Amino acid sequence: MSTPPTKPDPLSSPQSSGPWRSRIALAMAMVLGFGVFGVATVRLVPRAMDEGNGRQATVAELTGAWRPINNDCSGGKVVFTFDDGPDESTALLLDQMKALNVHGVFFVNSVNINSPEREAIVRREAAEGHIVGNHTYDHTDLVTGVATSGLTLSPWGPEQVANELEQVSARLEGLGISRPRLYRPPYGSISPGVDEIARKLGYRLVMSWGVLADSNLVDSLDYRGLGSRDIVDRVVAAVGPDTIITMHDGQNIERTMNSVAALQPIVDQMNEKRLCSTTDVRPDATGGVLDPDVPPELRGHSLDEG
Repeated sequence: MSTPPTKPDPLSSPQSSGPWRSRIALAMAMVLGFGVFGVATVRLVPRAMDEGNGRQATVAELTGAWRPINNDCSGGKVVFTFDDGPDESTALLLDQMKALNVHGVFFVNSVNINSPEREAIVRREAAEGHIVGNHTYDHTDLVTGVATSGLTLSPWGPEQVANELEQVSARLEGLGISRPRLYRPPYGSISPGVDEIARKLGYRLVMSWGVLADSNLVDSLDYRGLGSRDIVDRVVAAVGPDTIITMHDGQNIERTMNSVAALQPIVDQMNEKRLCSTTDVRPDATGGVLDPDVPPELRGHSLDEG
């Protein structure tokens, strides 16, 4: 299995409570352009979140004026998931989700719960009806032991795998949040042995990709820096009943803002299809990656994924 490629690592970047507030305010002004009480102003914004399109887009095109999920749910329900947080822009994402009547599952890295502000964000996730899941302590590959730095940790075995998972649960329980029941392995890297360890600890696997044609797992690929328009196109082309959508709130601000801006157009399509959001993850969300016939190397084919 190959090692995770080098990419901007949100887990190793220095954090401070001062500058991030001003950066979020700037991002809100430049990217979303929201007016008072969440009503979007219609003006041209920088194409930072839709590069490659060849033109600028209006805020109305990207986010509209708060058109929340408002249908009879007869088309089924969708699960939104967000990986790698909490981060400095997670609070803004929560604002957007609340305005759009969207709930989801936040798979957190507890190394990122590193300040009172971050603690408050995770508490808010739980308080507002979202599920807080387990994405390991610091995003180390659970199969290979390769850390985000690119170094292979040694020793690496069942004890270390369990520790990566249990540190998250201990941190969350210390904040008064229920012990997670769901886990997602970093990079989508999984093996039957790792999953057995997780299951014995009480965790259930939720993958971001699958090997089956009917996996119904949609990766937005937002971590690659896709513009919001590309994220929308990728998600709405495949969204349907029981779809699990993977997005990120633990990347840099620009990438998270792309995902924030993509939510409104996705919700518009959900309303057309009479789809609602839910935090109830279907019983089998493994995408078939643990099936005995799946070659081991295929289980790690998405090591560039978050």
